[in-house]
Amino acid sequence: MSCCQSPSEEAAAYRYEQEEARKKKIKELGGVVKEELVEDEEEKSSEEVMQDYRDEMLFHCLEGERGIVVLNKLCSDLGYREEQFRYGSSLEQFLQDNSGCCEAIIEWITEQMDKNKEWKEALFCEGDSSDDGN
Repeated sequence: MSCCQSPSEEAAAYRYEQEEARKKKIKELGGVVKEELVEDEEEKSSEEVMQDYRDEMLFHCLEGERGIVVLNKLCSDLGYREEQFRYGSSLEQFLQDNSGCCEAIIEWITEQMDKNKEWKEALFCEGDSSDDGN
């Protein structure tokens, strides 16, 4: 990556790298084709995909700093770079003090998954990746 890339170009490159890593992992786990994953993914509602993801990642406590950690990991799994969040900011303090806000953001992401199939696929695959025996 170039130092002159815009944040959106960096995010696109990062998502591409994640997709390539996901494809490699699929081949390593027995060559399950993407179409089979998509069929399973489309059978699940966005709410089910998010619930499965949260169960796999143990993302149920959103109090204090834990809520920030959950949102950072969730956004990273959606394809956004983690290091762009600045710890100690007023936004971080606000989110730590208002765990309901963290939950509202997660609910909003869940609602948007019907419009943004990439997000649904990313969380579906990320949630399933924990089933490989690790």
